[in-house]
Amino acid sequence: MLKKIDWYIIKKFLGTFFFSLLLIIVVVLVFTYSEQADNFEYNSAPGNVIIKYYLTLAPFFATLFSPTFTFIAVVFFTSKMAFNSEIIGIFSNGISFHRMLRPYFVGAFIISAFSFILTNFVLPSTNKIKNEIHDTYISPENFGQSTDVHMQLEKGFFISMGSYSVDNQVGRRIKIERFDNGIMRSTLSAREIVWNTEKQNWTLKDYQKRELQNLKEILTEGEKLDTVLNLHPKELIVKDNTTESMTLGQLYDFIQDQKSKGTNNVAEYQVKLYERLASPLATFILTLIGVSLASRKVRGGIGLHLGLGLLIAFSYLLFLRISTVIAAAGTFSPLLAIWLPNIIFAIIAYVLYRLAPK
Repeated sequence: MLKKIDWYIIKKFLGTFFFSLLLIIVVVLVFTYSEQADNFEYNSAPGNVIIKYYLTLAPFFATLFSPTFTFIAVVFFTSKMAFNSEIIGIFSNGISFHRMLRPYFVGAFIISAFSFILTNFVLPSTNKIKNEIHDTYISPENFGQSTDVHMQLEKGFFISMGSYSVDNQVGRRIKIERFDNGIMRSTLSAREIVWNTEKQNWTLKDYQKRELQNLKEILTEGEKLDTVLNLHPKELIVKDNTTESMTLGQLYDFIQDQKSKGTNNVAEYQVKLYERLASPLATFILTLIGVSLASRKVRGGIGLHLGLGLLIAFSYLLFLRISTVIAAAGTFSPLLAIWLPNIIFAIIAYVLYRLAPK
């Protein structure tokens, strides 16, 4: 059962968190608009579109800043309670440090649940609107060129491209291979492959096909060859926000599909998936660190606690960013890369908990 002191801490926690989060979102939106105003004006964006864009951008920033401002909120109001000797009063009434953590974890649960639901079930639809407006009025789609494309279109059917121009929908240095029970049955190479929008098929130019039949090789050459492949140009478009408009289930299915096709950047998508699952635990870890750090009354007061708090918070974010980049590059397991910061900072949280005043 939650007592009056528990509700007092929860209200302090959530009130500080949502106020500071709202404040930083407003500041960031103002700076973002000042940077993007020229783009909106140049591309003649209607006023209602601009309003819609920033309304959908706000929840995106809310989830982005949530773990950091959870920690800052905990450090701020807890250090203020310690400075005012409220923590000493709590301990004097027979409430242990362990018991005092209960309302903090209740608050952390509310924030992590809010962030999890927002990220996985609300943001996909708002991000879709945000990305469409961004690609239309801020940075019109121009994705340039994809290189070294390797995909499995279906079982035993592989395609590779030296490069693919997104603007022209033209691929170069094409090679298509078909295997049966691990044995190569045919290869089809071409100088170019072009997407036909009207026919919804591909055209190979300057092609050469080799087929193995009964230990004999049959060679076929030609200038043009129309073919239907289990491949659409949109699958060759590399966008940083590809996964933002997917729910948790859709993202998982998307990763499985990309795995079956042998796509190069599966690790990058796995990182996005594991980030969504690891973030709620980070809220609890940072909360424990914040309470353990700020509950002791020190001569430096709130300023010292905030300084140490910001150092730890940004150290966590930096560590997470570095491990994310390394995992996306395929250096080591995406699962380990995302959970490693949580594991290390969980150890730090436990050490600080043991050192906290009891």
